[in-house]
Amino acid sequence: MRRVQSRGYLQCSVLVAISLAIGLVFVLFPGTSGADRNLIQGVWVERESFLMGTRFRIRVRAPDRPSGIHTIDNAFGAVALYEAMLSTWIQDSEISRLNRTQVNAAVALSDDLGDLLSQAVHWSEETEGAFQPMVGALLDVWGIRSSGRIPTKEALDGALSSIGQGAIDLDFAAATATRRNRSAWIDAGGFGKGAALMAAAREIIKAGARDALLDFGGQIMTLGSPAGDQNGWLLSVAHPQRRFEPVGALRVTNASVATSGASERHIVVKGRRLSHVVDPRTGQLVPPWGSVTVVSEDPLAADAVATALFVLGPEAGMEWARDRLDIGVLFLIEGSEGQLEKRWNLQMTPWLQETGNESFQSGPRNGDDEI
Repeated sequence: MRRVQSRGYLQCSVLVAISLAIGLVFVLFPGTSGADRNLIQGVWVERESFLMGTRFRIRVRAPDRPSGIHTIDNAFGAVALYEAMLSTWIQDSEISRLNRTQVNAAVALSDDLGDLLSQAVHWSEETEGAFQPMVGALLDVWGIRSSGRIPTKEALDGALSSIGQGAIDLDFAAATATRRNRSAWIDAGGFGKGAALMAAAREIIKAGARDALLDFGGQIMTLGSPAGDQNGWLLSVAHPQRRFEPVGALRVTNASVATSGASERHIVVKGRRLSHVVDPRTGQLVPPWGSVTVVSEDPLAADAVATALFVLGPEAGMEWARDRLDIGVLFLIEGSEGQLEKRWNLQMTPWLQETGNESFQSGPRNGDDEI
């Protein structure tokens, strides 16, 4: 099977607010000088669609408006194909059909689905199960996709035995999947958006466009440099609970940015507000502790790792991220008295920026420091 890959390029220019998985990140476009405007040819075209249950906005620079519209429509079309393959809300999607197959009956995987599942399994292995695509039984037992419930110990133990590779056998050499447990199913929620961003970016690159901004329900992917320089996108990172309060800034190039947390999505059971994030290793809900922002050239990796690191929490998550050369990580940790602690790994250091009221004044010592 061929592996789906993509590269992103982050650069910037006008003020937009981009919502991440939690809170907001404000993307600052500083504007373009007269000299730059003379050098940069083409027109900016922006369109928006609703795909995979969320808003997808693309802004691309093209030779003219019709060609820009055509490029964006092709990108939306690529994402629609991924939705038809990955959405568990669409009954006849490829992944939904797989999730309904009879136990012990091997089914063929398409090249694209096999490639994406192999990448998802890779990140599950890299994070020692903190990210788990075959987690559907746990979502069911907690009622995450319905009104929520508190499972009995027996039900929770049953769900834990119905997740992971023991419950669904993925044979990538044979390009088959076999459900071994009738409660087992694959959820693409932790990697599907990143995968779709890769597909959209490939369409834009194929059209010859060099500069574009893709905002898919808050996960960001960019191509090129609207300002004609290499300074990158300036992102003002919001407080985990107070979404319009900036607490730091990143300036990022050649990467995708994803954030995970539990402050805005939740379930309510018997008057109790509970996290919507399940730890696949224990079956328990992850208590809110703040947020984690991940920067990676690979949007699927950014998507999956952000979920995994929120599950791991700031201590184990920082230990995991400490020596990673491919992924930048920023933790925003809420204290018991409302204080906010910031930690990041060395790979994030080049992207940390000073802005007006908020700044990162010193780098991490040994990959782990706090302000």
